[in-house]
Amino acid sequence: MNETQISEDSLDCEEVINMNGDIQFDNIDFAYPTRPDVFVLRNLTLTARAGEITALVGSNGSGEYFEKKNNSKIGSLSFAKQIGKSTCISLLLRFYDPSSGQITINDRSIADYNLRQLRQKIGVASQEPILFATSIYENIRFGKENATRIEIEEAARQANAHDFIMQLPNKYDTIVGENGVQLSGGEKQRVALARALYTAFAISGSKLTERIRAKAFAHLLRQEVAFFDRSENSSGAICNRLSSDALAIQQMTGARLGIVCESIAMFGIGVVLGVLINWQLTLVALFYVVSLSILAIVQIRWQARLNKRSDDILELASSVRPTCRLQYHVH
Repeated sequence: MNETQISEDSLDCEEVINMNGDIQFDNIDFAYPTRPDVFVLRNLTLTARAGEITALVGSNGSGEYFEKKNNSKIGSLSFAKQIGKSTCISLLLRFYDPSSGQITINDRSIADYNLRQLRQKIGVASQEPILFATSIYENIRFGKENATRIEIEEAARQANAHDFIMQLPNKYDTIVGENGVQLSGGEKQRVALARALYTAFAISGSKLTERIRAKAFAHLLRQEVAFFDRSENSSGAICNRLSSDALAIQQMTGARLGIVCESIAMFGIGVVLGVLINWQLTLVALFYVVSLSILAIVQIRWQARLNKRSDDILELASSVRPTCRLQYHVH
């Protein structure tokens, strides 16, 4: 693990009562210690206004920056492009200090804040929720060491996690396993949100917001995060690989439509012939029509099950999960 050179004097700084205010990045240059010649950020200047939602959007890297504000019911949005998004968060939390420039909160440099208090006041919900091999109670408690049981349960309720926690065998004392292997993806996200709720403001990664848009973001904490992950609640899928998803489209418009048309045609012909010739023949035709219809339904359901299994395998094979590097700090 890498050891960062953050001054221990910041731990002795006097704690402040109010840290609410604008966050200002003023002409920031930064290069990681392992790559001192490669600047990730250069001449970065941006402001995150208090009471507004600020989003850093774009590919990884450094350079261009622009800001665009859009008034809506969820607040103003400030967009940044072509900057190191994770790097900005690391600098804000003082995992590193910038090579030049300064970062201020409420017109005060973050270097003048007590380091422990600074990090306690900032909640981070990362792209991939990080849970430790301990109980749910302890995982939420990492957000605030002196939190009471009532505070933790209240945070879990606001993150819509309390109900599923109470259904677990040991409730809040349930061991989640290494990296939360005992929980589903949506459940891990809600535990991570509950941990971040102790802070004055929170920063959400793309994994937590990629399924929601615009006004829905205002209701994030009141909604079931994993609701649309379940197949019975999903209205479809947004495809990014036409080469693999075109087969499903062809099956929907070709195979199923052909079966439906064939069944309708056979039924109509059988009824017409039965009426014109003999009613006994009609009964025989109806018997075969019903039999073919049942076989068609069985075929459709079996094919749908095979398609779902293929989609799950493709999704598992193509999933890319980001990694998180933990930094070691000497206090």
